[in-house]
Amino acid sequence: MTEAEWLACTNPQPMLELCAAWLTREVRALADGIYAERAFDRMPLLADALEASDCTNAELIEHCRSGRQHARGCWVVDLLLGKEGEAPANGHL
Repeated sequence: MTEAEWLACTNPQPMLELCAAWLTREVRALADGIYAERAFDRMPLLADALEASDCTNAELIEHCRSGRQHARGCWVVDLLLGKEGEAPANGHL
């Protein structure tokens, strides 16, 4: 992953507001699993779960489905887990 790809995954302009209704059990479980297991191939599933929770934010959904590389520090996962603005621990992506 290049630095530019990482920045695209971690630095949205502007930061989006999180709607509490989107934080369903499924959304939380997916976001937690993606983060803990570095399972970023599950991002499209997270997009589906967000849509099922009535999330209509196109930027959020499109980021999950973009097909680009994701890493720890992904702004969508961090936003959903309340980690926005945190750098990856020990530089691990």
